[in-house]
Amino acid sequence: MLIYYLVFVLSFLFCALDFTDKVYLKVSIYVLFCLSLITLVGFRAIGLDNDSINYVEMLKQADNYTFLEIFKGDYSENTERGYMLLNKLILVLGGDERILFILVASATGILNYTFFYKNSNFPFTSLLFYLSFFLLYRDFTQIRYGLSCALVFWCIHALAQFKYFKALLLFATSLLFHNSAFILIPVLILCFSVKNKYFYPILVVISVVGIFYNFFSVVLTLGGIPEHMQIYLEEESGGGLAVAALGFLIMAVYFINSSYLNGNKDLSYSLYYRIFASGLALSLFFYQTSILQRFSYLLFQFGILLLPNMLSTLQTGEKRYYYFTLHIIFLVFFLYYGIKLIDPALIRPYF
Repeated sequence: MLIYYLVFVLSFLFCALDFTDKVYLKVSIYVLFCLSLITLVGFRAIGLDNDSINYVEMLKQADNYTFLEIFKGDYSENTERGYMLLNKLILVLGGDERILFILVASATGILNYTFFYKNSNFPFTSLLFYLSFFLLYRDFTQIRYGLSCALVFWCIHALAQFKYFKALLLFATSLLFHNSAFILIPVLILCFSVKNKYFYPILVVISVVGIFYNFFSVVLTLGGIPEHMQIYLEEESGGGLAVAALGFLIMAVYFINSSYLNGNKDLSYSLYYRIFASGLALSLFFYQTSILQRFSYLLFQFGILLLPNMLSTLQTGEKRYYYFTLHIIFLVFFLYYGIKLIDPALIRPYF
């Protein structure tokens, strides 16, 4: 497990490069480090994580169906069509599970890491945030979900730039790999309908009720309980308060400084703030249900862009030293949180 500790420590140390003006040095280290991460994920041992063995079985199952059957959804497995089509294509071209993991790791990594570098003012901070909260759970374990979430990054970015057709295309593609992306529909309706910044802290506070009552059984009962969801209904594990604490703090940074942040014409924060807050509210409302943390984490991931860009802007103001100190505190927490997730027996996105 030493290699995983090294990944987090190096990522933490590289955050110093967020403050350098030497662009070639920054780009070179960022690219080399990200390529190393993709290689680590793509060539991991089968069985290292919880689900890789299951993905090997899914690959074998794809051989039982034609492209047309998969495209029509005429198969019994509970697997999204896009992922099943990818499996079928790999088999037809003579590939195996190693090719599958390399392709998914490459696609997910390239989408994520280019997004961070292009859109974050502190790309290494964004990278550490991502590695600490999402890498082990998504890139290693839930690879369909991880690829879908990477596409959602670009979907919302296109939407924020009013590129609606591009956003719709990216959203549709994300659904082909994991249906968790459906959560964007009600959340975006909420975020575009309610733009008052006071509403979202209130929503989060109300959602704390989920810590004391499991609403998952109620939600499933409304439409019946699908057979494959029964196992999740019986699970007792859930989220963690570390995520809630971090979320509250990031929301507070935006809430206190919203006038100053939104006055900066080069950056737009409000949409990401509302999506992020919605993710935190879902995380608390379904606190006791691990499976529904997928929905909250798809939204919570926008803190990866929101936080570094806020800190970057605030470090140019009168309280620059205060926010620089807060920046360091966040980095130390990300390092601590990421290391806590390194567990050979069970990798979850919370503790």
